[in-house]
Amino acid sequence: AVDPALVDSVVRRQTAIATIAMTTLELPTTARSLVVAPDLWWQVDSTSTRDLVATLESPWSTPQPLAELLASPASEVPRARVDYPPSAQAAELSPSYLAAVQAARADLAALRSVAPDDGSSATAGLETALTRAESGAWRRDRVSARELLGTVTTTIDEESGAVQVLSRAPVSLPGESGVIPVTVANDLDRPARVGLRLTGTPRVRFEADDVEPVTIAPGQKQTFEVLATVLGTGPVSVEIMLLTPEGEPFGDPATTEVRSAAYARAAQGVVVGLFGILVLLLGANFVRRLRTTRAAKGTAGDADDAGGTA
Repeated sequence: AVDPALVDSVVRRQTAIATIAMTTLELPTTARSLVVAPDLWWQVDSTSTRDLVATLESPWSTPQPLAELLASPASEVPRARVDYPPSAQAAELSPSYLAAVQAARADLAALRSVAPDDGSSATAGLETALTRAESGAWRRDRVSARELLGTVTTTIDEESGAVQVLSRAPVSLPGESGVIPVTVANDLDRPARVGLRLTGTPRVRFEADDVEPVTIAPGQKQTFEVLATVLGTGPVSVEIMLLTPEGEPFGDPATTEVRSAAYARAAQGVVVGLFGILVLLLGANFVRRLRTTRAAKGTAGDADDAGGTA
């Protein structure tokens, strides 16, 4: 019996050689470029790839990388385009699905920037899975495609969420400016390097410089001291965002409230001062009314004395 896989491999090689030979015989003295590509359903493996490259090595053909072919001028030989019917266009992976793959790839790149593979734990499998998620084979099974993408996205989110901000309690600064302590935990099994960015709402009431990235050991916590300035009374909502070493946002932000005690004390002083003025005004008014009452009684007594004498 003959191995079907071997037969398929031999047939593929013979077909490729025959096609290239016939194309060469059309214009034997003219060098032309051909792109040899598998169909959408071909299962690529290293052995098949080596066989295909070896097939292209013949007396009438020389293999070249695709980049070199794209850089060479177009052929002057007219050729008809392969029919691409509307049914094939409708079967393409949707833009929203490919956008979700692209977003997951961006999140994975951020994770790799913050916590690079150290040999004991790798994210190469996630990269491979995202590459598979873009395969044309999913045209026939879009449900499984979204299941694969959902699994990969969840794994990336879980690993990214292992590096998180723990500080969420309200903070009161002793003055207009002060230090805000922010604790970040790294629950990954490899080091993570992150910075911080604090943004207030409204922005005009809060100022803080970005914190340079710091490496946090696996399973450890790091407390950052962020110098900030709060203007005006009342609390300010502050968003705490982790940053990659390149300064890009990483993960989901945390929120807290920051207020300045200086304005509270100033307001308290104003209230005490106003209360004191009110007391003085009430006292002055009481004294004035007392004097008026005494003066009235004195006038009435003089009138009585004058009547009795008469």
